[in-house]
Amino acid sequence: ATLTVSKPSNLANDDLLVAIVMSRNSAGTITAPTNWVSLTSANGNGTQAAFAKYVTSASAETATSYSFTASSAARGIAIIFRVTGAHPTAYLDAAGAATTSGTSSIVDPAVTAVNSTALLIAYYASHATSSTVPVAGTASGMTQVSNVSVVSGATASDVEIDSQALAAAGSTGTRTSTVSPAAASASGFAFTIVPGGVMEHYVTLFDSLFLPQGLRYICLWSVTLVPIPCGYCAWMTKCMMR
Repeated sequence: ATLTVSKPSNLANDDLLVAIVMSRNSAGTITAPTNWVSLTSANGNGTQAAFAKYVTSASAETATSYSFTASSAARGIAIIFRVTGAHPTAYLDAAGAATTSGTSSIVDPAVTAVNSTALLIAYYASHATSSTVPVAGTASGMTQVSNVSVVSGATASDVEIDSQALAAAGSTGTRTSTVSPAAASASGFAFTIVPGGVMEHYVTLFDSLFLPQGLRYICLWSVTLVPIPCGYCAWMTKCMMR
């Protein structure tokens, strides 16, 4: 089964595209298009997976849609959204464990965020054995990114995606979505995205000759990703060795 999602119409340079895909086949797999990177996945009350693709140039991203393939036919939902200001390469900060339980509420386990200003993304999926959609609500303290539901005969599913900008590293605590009416089954997970331009700039002692200050450093994390002498780096004001 293939789920095809349109590219966001407002895609801009240096956007991170994030796709979350759900298939009701609990023993299946989900395959992303070429150049998409897996962020996290889980099986149980469906198969669910999150993928990402960093877009350096929006004009060069000629695809108008993206197709994700589930290993077997089942009802499913796929959502793509853009994250602005994400790190261009090391964009996954951390991923939490998945939950595969819940009827009137879905509790995503905590994520241990590494970066103090990471973006928390929470995913919730609720399923019914009737055509009445069990709508998953926005978790407290979070902002809704999207909510999509699907009805197939006498069954229905709903997917809620929320986000929250964090202010500290460490455990995020759990995030809970209230489901109404109650679902027959549910699942969920959460993960964090690293923002761009906030990585610590680790440096190492390189040379102590010919400089009045007596020290010279080589930056191991520069804008160009190439070691360069300290003092030429555009991120110098953020460097912990200043």
